[in-house]
Amino acid sequence: RTQDGHETDLATLGPDDFFGEMALFEDRPRSATAQAVGEVELRVVTKENYELMQCDPVLRKLLSTLAARLRSMDDAFERLNLESDSRREFVSSRMLHNSWLT
Repeated sequence: RTQDGHETDLATLGPDDFFGEMALFEDRPRSATAQAVGEVELRVVTKENYELMQCDPVLRKLLSTLAARLRSMDDAFERLNLESDSRREFVSSRMLHNSWLT
């Protein structure tokens, strides 16, 4: 994931791992990108392919709900991170302007 020009590795995946699964359940932009290190073999499952797969409707709803909750948590962490950055900047600027620090 890239934020403010800084790249952060979120995970290292191996054989039989998957990524981008939330795109199957939501019409939202991806929260990160993937980059291969070495040779890889991929199987692409599009949203259309997923819809055609036989799956119990309750299980499908469960997966959609879990994806929405995970995305909501991801959004909340993002907001907290931005708030923390703002608070750090505020405290730093206040500390620099106080004479008791010098």
